[in-house]
Amino acid sequence: MEAAYVSNEVYARYLGAALYSLYDNNKDEKELNVHVVSIGMQYTSLKRLKETAKIFKRKINIINFDDIKYKLGKSSDTGRFDYSIMGRLFLGELLPESVKKVIYLDCDTIVLGSLKKLWGLALYSNIMAAVPEPTVNKSIKEKAGLYKDGLYYNSGVLLINLSLWRKENIKDKLLAYHQSIRGKCLFGDQDALNGVLAYRIKLLPPKYNFFSNYKYWSYKELVKNTPEYGIITKEEYKIAAKHPVIIHFAGDERPWNKGCLNYYKKAYDKYAALSVWEDKRVSGKRIYMFFYHLMNLSTVFVPSLRHRISRMYLENIGKR
Repeated sequence: MEAAYVSNEVYARYLGAALYSLYDNNKDEKELNVHVVSIGMQYTSLKRLKETAKIFKRKINIINFDDIKYKLGKSSDTGRFDYSIMGRLFLGELLPESVKKVIYLDCDTIVLGSLKKLWGLALYSNIMAAVPEPTVNKSIKEKAGLYKDGLYYNSGVLLINLSLWRKENIKDKLLAYHQSIRGKCLFGDQDALNGVLAYRIKLLPPKYNFFSNYKYWSYKELVKNTPEYGIITKEEYKIAAKHPVIIHFAGDERPWNKGCLNYYKKAYDKYAALSVWEDKRVSGKRIYMFFYHLMNLSTVFVPSLRHRISRMYLENIGKR
């Protein structure tokens, strides 16, 4: 099994918890090689990643990519996100040629189960496999040049066919697409992946990338918002919510913030405590976390209010 992360120094501590969770829940894998693309990570952080791998007697490959901004050129303009989010687009050239397939994971994920079945999925002519994100606003998709009623995939967990990625020069196509929608897209690499690979993405069950705030969304409401999401069955969604294999702490209700009340926070707490990093929490956000959680809870009872708040928030970001 081959897995990859991309991180800057800001996310190094959270990567420490994520990496520990990956190793801890895949002990039965005879071979588990992890590749970490470092974008400005400090020596101490890299040393701790190696210590984590050593605990589980695993190999870890650290790849320095500090010159990413130069490689990105005009695509280094990633709006409100750090340009390190574009690092995953370069996995084809950064990872050894011997790596034909890889599981990419965001640093704000926690693995809670075996990835054996995910790794064993056949991609055939698909470039990658991913989980849909049905809460993305239709206007956001249109601005990025995407079909407003089509499925939109999240890039936080990807099973990538690196052989085809390299052969078809996917990275160059993604960067070209990103440059063509500069100033219009909000989610950088994710918008580009959806735009270029729309019909070459294999559908993954939501349990492999379950967003922490989806605990508060009903299946019915998600399908209402994006009818195409109905391709995911209600049973699959219920299983994902109850037993996620990978939990993704997307959104502002981050578990490392003091005062976070998210339902899945305990999963992060466990691995943050086990990791070789000192478990520090971000202070100064308790009030924000409280009201953000109230917004999440309101989703259960008044989903239309949540839609309205999200739409206003995204429109405000788009004006910046």
